[in-house]
Amino acid sequence: MSNATIIPLLEELFQYEEPFLILNSSGIIESINHKAANILNLDEEIGKPLPMDELSRSRWHSFLKRVQQEKYSFTSLNIKGKDSRYKEIKVFGMLIKKKNLIFLKILNEAFDCKLQLDGRSFLNDLPCGIIFFKGNSIIEINSQAIELLNLDLENIFHLS
Repeated sequence: MSNATIIPLLEELFQYEEPFLILNSSGIIESINHKAANILNLDEEIGKPLPMDELSRSRWHSFLKRVQQEKYSFTSLNIKGKDSRYKEIKVFGMLIKKKNLIFLKILNEAFDCKLQLDGRSFLNDLPCGIIFFKGNSIIEINSQAIELLNLDLENIFHLS
């Protein structure tokens, strides 16, 4: 195993204070910065798989499909640290298509709280339409989806 290196372009785009790592599609660490290694309680080594539980492996595969289609996505993963304890993290991921790598930024708890408290605003900031269903009912829809579907807000919940 060798020490982590960070792709120079990403060094320019993201500050070192932001925790991020780069994985290949198999979940092998290609790059990890010091902050991410500390949060995850991992060594700063590349060439090892990101240690995650079975549920997270399933989430990883679903996440890969989304990120390849949409170019970015969010997910949560349970990562096993050096002390054999798991830590749940939420990540924002982007596809580095030319290299077929996934850039992951670990989201902080403040972001997670903001997302939970102000989820509708967050969804409205996304450049695509999003509709969440539970069973046959719409439980959330952002303004972009409403616009794309040309829906009347008063009738929105009569769709389901």
